[in-house]
Amino acid sequence: MIEAFAADEDFVEIRVSDNGPGFPPDLVEDSFLPLSSTKPEGLGFGLPLCKSIVEVHGGRFGLIAIQAELSFTSRSPSQRHRAMTDRVHIALIDDDPAVLDSLALYLARQEVMTSCFSDAETFLRAIDNSTEFDCIVSDVRMPGVSGLDLVRHLTKRAFNSPIILITGHGDIDMAVSAIKIGAFDFIEKPFDEARLLVSIRNAVEQNRQRMTDTIELEQLRTRFNSLSARQRQVMELVAAGLSSKEIARRLGISAKTVENHRAWVMERLGTRNLAELVRVAMTISTTIIKRSPAIRLPMAEIGGHVPPGRRQTFLRRTPRADIPK
Repeated sequence: MIEAFAADEDFVEIRVSDNGPGFPPDLVEDSFLPLSSTKPEGLGFGLPLCKSIVEVHGGRFGLIAIQAELSFTSRSPSQRHRAMTDRVHIALIDDDPAVLDSLALYLARQEVMTSCFSDAETFLRAIDNSTEFDCIVSDVRMPGVSGLDLVRHLTKRAFNSPIILITGHGDIDMAVSAIKIGAFDFIEKPFDEARLLVSIRNAVEQNRQRMTDTIELEQLRTRFNSLSARQRQVMELVAAGLSSKEIARRLGISAKTVENHRAWVMERLGTRNLAELVRVAMTISTTIIKRSPAIRLPMAEIGGHVPPGRRQTFLRRTPRADIPK
C-alpha cells in the first residue's frame, strides 16, 4: 500500500507498506548496508539505493517493522516550499522609463525583485559596490554602453550571473552574435512578459545548479587528491564490480587490506554505502580525470595483459607509506 500526504509545510511524506516477513528488529539497522538481505537470493542493493536517492534530494528514508508488516517512509522537500525560499533578484537595464515601470510591476507580481537602471554605466557602478543579482535583463540599444558591449565587458570580468538581452531592432545576425559572446537569451520586442519570466527563471535555475555543481566538484577533487595510489586502484576496481577477494588477487594483497582501503576511500570521499561509492567513482572518471590529464587511475597497470616488468615497475613507484598494512 502506498500513502502520500503533507507531513508539514516543508515536507511531503510517502509511506510504502507490505505484508511480507519483514526484518527481525535486531536487523533493522543493518538493512541499509549494501549486500545485507534476509532473502537467500537477495542482493541487498534495493534499500541502500532507495535511501541514497531520497537523501540526495534532501529527504529522509526510514524503515519500521511492525509485527509481520513492513513500512518504509520517505520525506522529501515540497516544491511549494522550494519556490517560496528561492527568491530571485534581477537587474533591469533600459533607457525607456515606461519599459522599466511596466516590467518591474509585472515581475513584482511574480515575486521577482527588480532593481531598475536607465543605463549600463549605472548598473556597472552598482556591481562595483558589491550589489549582487541573480540575472541581468538589458536592452541592446542604449546611449553609451550598449547591451552587447555590456555582455562583452561582463564576460571579460568573469561575471557569473546570466544576461538576457531584449531589443526592438534585432535581427538574426545580432541574436547569433549575442549568444556567441555569452548572452543567455535574446528576445525581440514586443514580447510576451510571460516569455521573459520563463527565460529569467530558466537562466537563474541553470546558473544556480552550475554553481552548486562547481562547488561540489571542487570538493570532490580535493577529497580525491587525498587518496593514495593504492586507494585509487581499490576504488576503481570496487566501482567495476569486483569483490574484495578478486581485488586482492589482482593487486597481490590480502582481502582484509582491500577492505581497509575501501573503508578509507569511503570515509575520505564521504560516501555511506556502495551505491554512493560507485556513483562518485563514475563522476571522478567522467569529470575530474578527463579535465586533469595529470591525474590517472592506474587501471591499465592492473590485472590486464600488461608485461610483468611494467606491473612491477608501477608497484615499485607506489610509496610504501601509502599502503596500509
